[in-house]
Amino acid sequence: MEIDSYEPGVPSWVDIGSPNPQGTADFYGALFGWEAPEGPPESGGYRVAMVGDRAVAGIGQQQNPGPPVWATYIAVEKADDAAAKVTAAGGQTLLPPMDVLDVGRMAVFTDPVGAVFSVWQAGQVKGLIVPCREFSWFAPFPAACSGACALASGV
Repeated sequence: MEIDSYEPGVPSWVDIGSPNPQGTADFYGALFGWEAPEGPPESGGYRVAMVGDRAVAGIGQQQNPGPPVWATYIAVEKADDAAAKVTAAGGQTLLPPMDVLDVGRMAVFTDPVGAVFSVWQAGQVKGLIVPCREFSWFAPFPAACSGACALASGV
């Protein structure tokens, strides 16, 4: 099943920030059969992992301290509008909306209990072409679901 667009509110991309993108690409390549060549210099070497001609995930240089983590990006119509809604619902902005070359616009937030999530405003890249077969379930498990659930329904 291939997808060429995502409705707002649907997870549309996943990626991992790694201190060793080549090692990470090698690991997931052996595990899942992904091919993830180094991306162009203007993307900081960001890799798009592929199965055949289908994008399945991203692998980039780690930007934050602590252990590497997988990030889920939720499709939105406008990242700037999502930022305003997050703030109004009690969340916080970790990375304000920013352009990612000409492929889209992204931002990173926390919900009211601190769970981190990202949003993706499609540009040339709508999201994953093939929904994540290796990652078939995304579920936040916040300690206080009432605040997180209220935020999610408002964004």
